[in-house]
Amino acid sequence: MSKADHNKQQDKEYIEMDGTLQIPRIVPDECLSHELEINSNPYQSGISVFHEAPPLKLIMGSLGILVNLHFVEDKDISQPLAADEVEVRMEAIGMNFKDCLIALGQISNARLGQERAGIVTRAGSSTTFAPGDRIILAAYEGYKTFARGKAYTAY
Repeated sequence: MSKADHNKQQDKEYIEMDGTLQIPRIVPDECLSHELEINSNPYQSGISVFHEAPPLKLIMGSLGILVNLHFVEDKDISQPLAADEVEVRMEAIGMNFKDCLIALGQISNARLGQERAGIVTRAGSSTTFAPGDRIILAAYEGYKTFARGKAYTAY
């Protein structure tokens, strides 16, 4: 049945139940089905300009299944910075075989992306770094828009 035919259809049978009219027909509603699918899916994919996106971090949905690697919004960005830490806007992140083994579940209790380079956005009070400094940083969880680490691991 076309949409035009559907709109012309008259419902001759109905019943009122608890103040709501109930109509005994089943008609596919593509728009509603699409909305239900979008709202029931916890992971949304899309394309956006990198610098317009919120801060992101890479997480593993399930160990050993690489298709479950995905980016989520990084809520840690709002946490205060310790006196001996630096926060860096990532420009480059090293991926090596160890990262692959971690993602495949072959190395436990390890985190992805330990080598990175970028520009300091915030620096703790006891560090020698200032916003705008270009540095390399060795720390945990490097697959982020903004990573933080101890200043002694930065050069």
